[in-house]
Amino acid sequence: MISKMISNIHLKLMRGNNTGSFRSLVVLALFVVFVGSCQKGTENTMINYSYGVEVSGDYAVTQHFSISLANTYFKCIYDSTLMESGHNIIDDAHVYFSQDSVFQMKIVYPEWGTDDSYGNWRQGEIHIRADGGFFNPEQDVDIYFNGFNFRKDTVRAEKFSIKYLGGSSFQLLADNVSLSFEDFTGVATFGSRQIFEVELGSGNWPTPQSLSITGAFDGRTRMNEPFETNVNQAIISDLQCNWMKQGIVDISFADVGYQGSVVYNEASVCENRYVLVIDSLDFPSMIRKPKWQ
Repeated sequence: MISKMISNIHLKLMRGNNTGSFRSLVVLALFVVFVGSCQKGTENTMINYSYGVEVSGDYAVTQHFSISLANTYFKCIYDSTLMESGHNIIDDAHVYFSQDSVFQMKIVYPEWGTDDSYGNWRQGEIHIRADGGFFNPEQDVDIYFNGFNFRKDTVRAEKFSIKYLGGSSFQLLADNVSLSFEDFTGVATFGSRQIFEVELGSGNWPTPQSLSITGAFDGRTRMNEPFETNVNQAIISDLQCNWMKQGIVDISFADVGYQGSVVYNEASVCENRYVLVIDSLDFPSMIRKPKWQ
């Protein structure tokens, strides 16, 4: 179509006077610039970055839940009072330990729920089976959710286990873990093969100071869109702040021609924030968005 219009203008130039020729040249030049700009704009609008932003949001929510539970678990298994007396209050839960029970550890929150001191409302119970102990490379620790809600989102899991790797290294083995959102926006699921390095303090009974998280984490959003992630730079949880820090996570999406990176805040900053980077563009967002938004 463009070629035909240019040919028509060219014929007019051949037949017309000089003034008409000049005007026709100006029209031709403006027309070509206009068409070229429209085509370029059309190409740019075809890149649907909002898809990556939305998928990354559900990744961040499920990653936050996973690490929050890990924080509590490691505090429990390294707690000297709990291991010696059989009871302690950790993250505002009553935690019970008995080597002779079917579930060697139970983490119990009030029926009406409570804040876990990090801004997460927790309800229900977590039952932990560790027949071989918590530090046995030959036998994984299995975790079960009994009417457990996290921020009033219902948690279920096909598999949620901790493998001890030796030293202060552990691996989360999770399959088909689901968060049913309390605001009725859907169900997000995830699986994990992430490794947790526990930094311990000094003393005869050292306690966790921070966690360093690496490895693979995948899932599906509440809209059933799949994602896969792998930690490029270790995520840090300092056990004091509710939010992930410092890490850089590569994230892959389905059905789009780009990938992204989730960049968490510096270690000195405790904020509900991260930046998604796609094609050198920054998309700031929250790790956990307010309810009903």
